[in-house]
Amino acid sequence: MAIFGPFDEISWMQMQSICEHFQIPHIEARQTFDFDGFHNLAINLHPQTTVFSSALMDVIDNWGWKHFAIVYENSENIVHFKDFFKSANIKNYDISMYQL
Repeated sequence: MAIFGPFDEISWMQMQSICEHFQIPHIEARQTFDFDGFHNLAINLHPQTTVFSSALMDVIDNWGWKHFAIVYENSENIVHFKDFFKSANIKNYDISMYQL
């Protein structure tokens, strides 16, 4: 299990704390220039959304996930992953989605 995101800084800090407590990998995808704090505990990717969707699909395929949940804050953010959802639909993944 791993957590990808969120993009919002306040939500990210909360998620980072939860992941650290439960020792869950936390993969973030937001641009940041603050290298203090937890920089050694996170992977920071901020590519074009199509590149990120492709990388996310590669990680999911490599880890062999077929069932997973996506938690998002607002519909404006989820729209950026349309390429990911197209690929996930083709691969017939079982995805549960929850809005914060």
